[in-house]
Amino acid sequence: MFYGSIRRAGVALAGLLVAVGVLGCSGPVDGEPPLFDPNALYVNLQIDAEKDNVAGFTKIMDELKARGITATVYVTGDFAEPNGDLIQGLYNGGYEIALHGQTADEVLAGMPREEQDTLISDALRDAQGCGPCGLGHPVYGFRPQGFSQDASTYSLLDEMYFEYDSGFAAGLIYAEGHEADAEPYAMPGYEFTAVPVSTVEYDAERQVVWDVSAAVTQGYSASQFSEMLAAAVAECQQSKIPLVVIFTGWVTGDTTTYDYWGSFTGLLDDLEALSNVEFVTTRGLVQRYEAKDAQ
Repeated sequence: MFYGSIRRAGVALAGLLVAVGVLGCSGPVDGEPPLFDPNALYVNLQIDAEKDNVAGFTKIMDELKARGITATVYVTGDFAEPNGDLIQGLYNGGYEIALHGQTADEVLAGMPREEQDTLISDALRDAQGCGPCGLGHPVYGFRPQGFSQDASTYSLLDEMYFEYDSGFAAGLIYAEGHEADAEPYAMPGYEFTAVPVSTVEYDAERQVVWDVSAAVTQGYSASQFSEMLAAAVAECQQSKIPLVVIFTGWVTGDTTTYDYWGSFTGLLDDLEALSNVEFVTTRGLVQRYEAKDAQ
């Protein structure tokens, strides 16, 4: 079973207080949990806001807004703190805000628990915004930098009432017993939901569908990245699993250093042409699979 629906009762008050303005925000408030559609191809775009490439991140978000496509913004604390107005505006516009650590390239795995506690707590405070200043919103989810986390991270996420952790990759990074799972699942031994990022068989190996991995680790050209994205869509359609893909402001949004912009917009074009696609936030994806589990 999923734990998110049980935990929601415990965290709903805090989230509601933020959303309705006790902390100064007038953003969206949760309605009834969505139902699961077995015929839908659920697509969760995870957009990383990190480092200091505000222009690249904004370019991605402007494209999504122009198309009316929802997504989840995974923001680092050091990006959120000086860009509070930008992040709050996205939340008020219907985008989910999730936490992506304090700084880019940090490594949680092996870090002492006390240090992780301080780092995640500080980052969460920055990501949630300044309530008394009129900038505040709930943060329900987390994905660590570079998928780096350990048991200390998991226990801290529980203590901080996170509903989900997307620091997993289908078939590559998974909880014991969930190697084959590409859909959200209850994290064994903890109270949050694990949300795997999509992987795809490409170039004779299974790879995470993530622009940083494609550009920096693999050194793929734009045409190769486009092929990889198309293969991921086809695999998800055939296997009836969600497509969860990561795009980053300083890679996809930086058209001077990288040439992945056409791959990104091409993916959006292809997805919008499909009759069964439904774009969802990460939390929305979790809620739909909770509904499926409850049926």
